[in-house]
Order: sequence, then C-alpha cells, then structure tokens
Amino acid sequence: MAKLRELILSVRSAKTAAEEREIITKECAIIRSSMSTNNLTIRHRNVAKLIYIQLLGYPTQYGQMECLALISSHHYSDKRIGYLALMLLLDETQEVLTLVTNHLHNDLLSQNQFIVGLSLTTISNIGSEGIAQDVASEVEKLMSSPINYIKKKSAAAAVRIIRKCPNYSDIYIQKTKALLVERQLSLQLSGVTLAIELCKYLPNAIGEFRKLIPNLLNNLKLLVHSSFIPDYDVSGITHPFLQTKLIQLLGILGHNDKANSSLMYSILNFVIANTSNSRNVGNGILFETVKTILSIEADETLLHNAVDVLIKLLNGKDSNFKYVSLEYLQYLLEFAGTSIQKHKSIIVECLKDRDHAIRKRALDLVYSLVNESNVVGLVKELLSFLQLSDIQFKQDVVIKICWLIDKFGPDIKWKFDSMLETITLAGDIVPEEVTWNFILLIQQNIELQSYAVHKLFEALKKDVSKLALNKVAVWAIGEYGDLLAIQEGQFIGIQPSIMLDLIISIDGSGFSDSTIKGEILIALTKLSTRIPSQFNQRIQEFINIYKTNIDVELQQRAIEFSQFFSYDDLRLDAVNRMPIPENLHQETHSNQISQSTIPTQSLPTVTSESLKETSLISHPQPNQSFKKDEPKKDEPKKDDLLDILGISSSPVKSSPSSSSSQQQQSTNLLDLLTGPLPTNLTPNTTINIPNTTTPSTQSSTNLNNLLQPTSSTLPIQQTDLSLQQQQPVNNTNNLIIQALNNNGVIVKFNIKSEEPKYLVHATFTNTSNSQLTNFSMKVAVPKWIELQLMSPTDSILQPLSTDQVTQDLILTRMVTDKPVVVKIKVLFMRDGVQAEENANVYICN
Repeated sequence: MAKLRELILSVRSAKTAAEEREIITKECAIIRSSMSTNNLTIRHRNVAKLIYIQLLGYPTQYGQMECLALISSHHYSDKRIGYLALMLLLDETQEVLTLVTNHLHNDLLSQNQFIVGLSLTTISNIGSEGIAQDVASEVEKLMSSPINYIKKKSAAAAVRIIRKCPNYSDIYIQKTKALLVERQLSLQLSGVTLAIELCKYLPNAIGEFRKLIPNLLNNLKLLVHSSFIPDYDVSGITHPFLQTKLIQLLGILGHNDKANSSLMYSILNFVIANTSNSRNVGNGILFETVKTILSIEADETLLHNAVDVLIKLLNGKDSNFKYVSLEYLQYLLEFAGTSIQKHKSIIVECLKDRDHAIRKRALDLVYSLVNESNVVGLVKELLSFLQLSDIQFKQDVVIKICWLIDKFGPDIKWKFDSMLETITLAGDIVPEEVTWNFILLIQQNIELQSYAVHKLFEALKKDVSKLALNKVAVWAIGEYGDLLAIQEGQFIGIQPSIMLDLIISIDGSGFSDSTIKGEILIALTKLSTRIPSQFNQRIQEFINIYKTNIDVELQQRAIEFSQFFSYDDLRLDAVNRMPIPENLHQETHSNQISQSTIPTQSLPTVTSESLKETSLISHPQPNQSFKKDEPKKDEPKKDDLLDILGISSSPVKSSPSSSSSQQQQSTNLLDLLTGPLPTNLTPNTTINIPNTTTPSTQSSTNLNNLLQPTSSTLPIQQTDLSLQQQQPVNNTNNLIIQALNNNGVIVKFNIKSEEPKYLVHATFTNTSNSQLTNFSMKVAVPKWIELQLMSPTDSILQPLSTDQVTQDLILTRMVTDKPVVVKIKVLFMRDGVQAEENANVYICN
C-alpha cells in the first residue's frame, strides 16, 4: 500500500483531470478494502490519505468511522490524526458526532495536557449544541487549570459553548474576569474574546466587566507604549490583535454609560496619537478606535480627533482605507458635523476617484453635508460630477440634486436656474417626478413665470435633443406664451411666429416621442388663446396633420383640439391657465406646497398692437394681479377632515350670480345622469334617480354608480358638490342610520349618544342568495375622533340573513365643534371573488 507521500507525488504527476480521477478512484478502493483490518499503522495511513483526498474535493464519507477508531486509541499520535480528520471530514450537523461525545469526556479528564488540548480544540471547531450541553461544566473547570495552554484552549471552547447554548453563559463570568487580569498576552486575548461573547449573549455580564475597565485601560496603554516583543510584534506594533479586541470591548462597556466613557477619553486619545497609519496593522487599530468612539459617550475633543484620523486616511492612496473612512465619516456626521464640514473639499475630491464604490460612498456623504450655507458650492460640484457619473446611478443623482436644490436653495431664481441646468445635463434619464416638480416650481411662483419661460425658450433654442427639457419648455411656452411675448429684463419679447417655428421644429427633429408630440398639440392649442388670432390658421394646419396619425391617442387629441377652433368662447375657457395644485405632498421634496388659494383670473390676450410696443408694456406685479385671500381675524379656521372623506366643513360664501352659476353646473352634471334639475332646489334637496331597464337610463344609473357607489340618492349642496351617503343628523340620544346599502349588503348603525362618546352598534344584513365569507368592516376617523373598534360576532354572513352579524364601536369626539364623521370599508368574499364596499357616514354636526 502506497504511503501518503507517494499518493501526493502521483497526483501531482497526473497530466489531465481524468488521470487524476483515476488515481484517486484506485486509492479509494484500496482504502475501503483495507478498513476491515485492525492494523493501527494502516488505519493511521488511510485516514491521512482521506484527509488529503478530502482537500482535493472528493467524497470521503465512508472514512468517518475510521476517525472514531483512531480517537479511541490511547496514543497521542493516533488521537491527533483522528481529531484532525474529524474536524475536516465532519461538521456539527453529522449524526456521527453523537458517538464522539463520550471520547471527548474521557479526553478532557486525561493527564496529558496535549490530549486535553485536542479535545478542547475539537469542541471549539465542530461542537454541536448537544456536545456543548454535555461538556459545559468540564470546560468551566479546566479554565482554572494551572497550565496556561489548557486555559487558553478552554476559553476558546467556552466561546463555542456560549454561541451554541447561551443559557450556560453565566457560569463563565468569574473565570473570564480572572483571564482579563492575567499578565500573559495570549491569555488576555482569550479572556477579552470570551468577554465580548458574554456581553453579546448575556447583558448582565456588562455590569460585571465594567468593574475591570481600569485594568483594561492599563493593559491597553502598556501594549501601545511597550517596547519591541519578538513573539507578538507585527509590523512594529505589539500584539495588534489584542489591542483591537481590547478597544472593541471598551466600546461595548462604555455604551450609554457617561461615567465609564469619561475614563476612556485619555487612553483613546493616546492610542490615536501613538499608532502609526503607515501600515495596515495600525490602520486596523485606528478604525476600531473610531468605531469605539462612535459607540461610547464621547466628548468633542475625541470626536474631533476621530475625524482627523479618518481624513488622514482619506488622503492616502489605498482604496480600502478610503472606502471605510467615508463610511465612518457618514456615521460621525451626526456627532461631529462641524468638524467634517471643514474637510468637505477633501470629500468632494473623492467624487473624482477611479473606484466606482468610493465615488458612490463619497456622493452619499456629500448629500449629507449640504446645508443652507454651502448649497451653492456643493451643488456646483455635484453638477460637475453628474456629467462624469456612471449611467447606472445617474438617475438617482438627478433626484437627490433636485431635492437639495429645493430644500436648501437660497432663492427661487437660483432654484430654477439650478434645476434647469440639472435637467439639461442629465439628458434623457431625468425621472418623471423631477420634471413634475420643476413644473410645480414654475406654477407656484408667479413672479418667476415670465423669467422662467424666457430661460426655457433660450435653452430650447440651443438644444432640442433633451426629452425632459423639451417637455418642460413646450409646456411653459404653451402655458405662458403671453408672457414670452413681453420683454423681461435682459430678455426681449419673442414674436409668436418664432414661438411656433421652434415648437413645430421639435416635432420634426427626431427627438420627440409620442408624449412630446402630445405636449406640442396641447401647447399649440393653448397658444391660440395667448397670441393674436392671425396665427390660428397655422396652428390649425399643424393640428390637422395629426388627424390621420397612426397613434390613436394623438389622432383623437388632434380631432378634439381642431373642434375647439369652432367655439372660441369654449376654447378660451377650456385652455385657461392651470390652477396651482393645493395640499400636494411630494416624495422627492421636503417642503409642502402652500395651502393658500390663488383666485383664477382670465388671461390677457396679446394683440398685434401690443406686440409692436413691447417696450412700453409693464408686466403686472404679483401683488396686483394675484392677491392672496387673507382670512379675517374673527373668521374660524377651516376644518381639515380626513383625505379619504374628501369634504370640507367650511361654507363657501357665494354671490347670487355665483350661486346661479353653481346651480347651472349642477344642472349640467345631472343632465348627464337623469335630465334637467328642478329650479326650486334647497341646499339639501335630494334627487331620486329611478332605476329603469331602458338603455339610456341604465347608462345613467351606471354613471351614477361610478360617482356614488353606495346610494341611490344624490344630495346637492350649494357649498359642496361632493356626493354624500346620507345627510347629517342632529345630536339625539338614539339614532338609527343606514350607513350602507349596496351589492346585497346592508349596514345599519344604532347610535347612543353620551357626549363626548357615541356608542355605535352596527348590524349587517345579506340580501343576496350567496354566502359572504371573510366578512369584516374597517373604520377610519378624523384626527379629532378617538376610535375603539370591537371584533365582529362572526366572519360569515348567511344568504338572506338579517342582522345576523353585529359589531360594536365607540367614538369619542375630542373637539366639541367638530362633526362626527367616519368612513367604513366592508370586505367580503362572494363565490370566491373578493369584494369591498365603501361609505362615508355622517353621525352628527
């Protein structure tokens, strides 16, 4: 039988993989055939070969029992190869390990320290939960051994036991404290490692180890200041592994403890000052020190020193150190933002690094550094970075730049110029939300609109290849074309013919998709009411081209717009300037839009005479043309109901003419549904819409269902056109309200009033022939109402059942002058199909 050396030589001499597999197959067959013998020499040699074959990646499960046979031997040499093979060929999930537990017990009690060491090493590497439970007490006793070799191995085994069985952690606390005060560095390392594990799994141990903080600080200082020790020196630093572990343990012990943290300040500053960053070993210690500073209650001096360390590493050439430094600076920004701001130029330089990961990490840090005082400079740097950034995260850069501009911009004009430059540089990868927010910026600031439309016109003339710029510019020219014809500061008034030439040139440039083409049609239709009528013929000719377009949507839009030109009054009203959105929340911008309402006014039409005298026309000031309504001092504030209800409790005062106009609008709406509206309606008059089977009335009923899915009546109020389920009722002690009656489900509320509480007993009726399963009701209330919702009595509604299922809820009105109103959502399964019904319920005023 060949020896291990001969097997290695034969494998190395194989010229192909097939030849190697042939050698291994023959050798494995020889090993299996010789397992029946009890010759220890052959068994020892076979297990050694199996270890080598395992390292080559071939299966060796058949040799596991040979390992157990060697472990049961009384000779150290056999046990050594047996335990080594056991750790390499098996793992903690193998059932064979249950047969090893007895041998481990016996070897832990051996008089030979090396055999004890073998057993402890095996426990440290592949000890399972069962083995950990069986040997926990023996390992704890061995930690008191007078032999340092066994102490060190026992500490390593204890770490494994704590990880597998945290319940046994408390028995190792006192022995760990003894290891922490040992003079030998290897024992200190074992003790510190064990202490860190105990702190992770046993929080009570932190208080015990805090008593030893002075000893730990003294040990750390001695290591940093010690002279050359050959056995523990690494690149001129004494035992860097122990130093790192000690600093890590100090961070755990000083967390959320101001008193003990203050004891560490001088030592941590000493470590920073006396550790060289010229080698990886020193940098590892410095990084661990910074991590500990972030964990403890550090003072300003310590935080400032930590920032200096990271900036020094950031100036180096190693990419790994740069990346980690940027990551720690991100964490330090919350505690030492002022110190980091002083080095922002170094951080900005990292945006030009060759490494993609470093650029991305630096970009995240720069975002966090921006504030009102440095936004102009940093946004300029970010725009420069945008031109060189990788395409995979260019879109994210655009979103964040625009967010910073909107949040920290010094004035509206700078915000507009910066966002215009951003979308110009970004090209075709500008997200839709950025374009939308840019349009909102122009809409919300009346004094900016004239300047904005001139700037966008000039930018569009220079480059029509940017889709986002095309979209915003075309929209602005169509919306504010009358302002574009008037001189604005350094910008001269633009002739309408030039506006039309530019817009029409985009259509034929090849840089317009279907969305841009649709925007062009809208813009030209709007321009027809903002420029002299002599240009309408040209606009109509262009729109007529799209009547035969292959795109159905564009074709339909062109046909509809062309009809506008036959009804001048309708066209003037339909393409009036867009109102400013209210109560709009945007994910990419932190500031919400102002809730003050700007009254809509008719737009002036630019005439031919006014174009000839543009220099004599003064643009109306915002405070003259758009005066905001200020509430009176004695006027009550508006109530903000839930967005889901979509109502307002504040009445709107209207003149007789406006009332008649609103009534006329109501009449037009009802003409679409059922016919003309009677003229003698009171504010709360209810119109009953009959349900017939004729085609015309059936379609009307369907349209009514779209608007009001849970009721067959349509209340019309002068102050609010919103559809309601039922009219508010007065405050009485006992009320019964039909909250919902639709799709075979009837919900009734039996209300008992006990101001400020309202006890509601809800009953559910199923009028259909199908069983309703998974039945539940959800309730939403405004912020001034407190809700207590009980569980329903059952989740199944039987067919044709009346008041079979009930549910109770308690409403508490926190503000007495607010209405009691709720929204309900009823969910159920009918014939395997999920369905839901919604209703708004007004209980009292």
